[in-house]
Amino acid sequence: AVNPAFTVVSGYAAEEVIGKNPHMLASGLTDESTYKEMWSCIKADGKWQGEVLDRRRNGEIYAEWLSISALHDDDGKLTHYIALMSDISERKADEERMTYLAQHDVLTGLPNRMLFQDRLQQAITFAERQHTSVALLFLDLDRFKNVNDTLGHHYGDLLLQEVTRRIRLCVRNSDTVSRQGGDEYVIMLPNLDDLSD
Repeated sequence: AVNPAFTVVSGYAAEEVIGKNPHMLASGLTDESTYKEMWSCIKADGKWQGEVLDRRRNGEIYAEWLSISALHDDDGKLTHYIALMSDISERKADEERMTYLAQHDVLTGLPNRMLFQDRLQQAITFAERQHTSVALLFLDLDRFKNVNDTLGHHYGDLLLQEVTRRIRLCVRNSDTVSRQGGDEYVIMLPNLDDLSD
């Protein structure tokens, strides 16, 4: 049996799922190890809970918090499983947005100081192991304050976005461009084999 909330979340009508294997909801994106742990816990403790990625009837992937309990009759024989699920995709999306905003400059989408520092430390550690170099380029815009003062902050923002676009065109995918604040940028070029690079 399924309740109306299941139908709303999954998009499947009761007659489409009753009698079918719940694996039909699987997205293929949940690790096999999660399912192994799930069945191991259910067999050992009679219950499991955790996060899985399932697929709605329309093909959309969504995150859900799933709790499964095994039901036994009076003789201890397994008769059913009961699954309670909650769609947590909005909460997960909010968490991802918050993480993104904590690590990126809102105006340009570039990594902020915190994320840049983390990437720089990783690049230095990797360079020490691989005996390569990391270059740092510091860039600021001359007379940027004049743009804000004469044309307004809207045009200053547009200028920063265009500068960002142009810098990104000049670097490799492995390089990191970071806006440190105002009109200041730092560009990190990792994996350089020779200082002349």
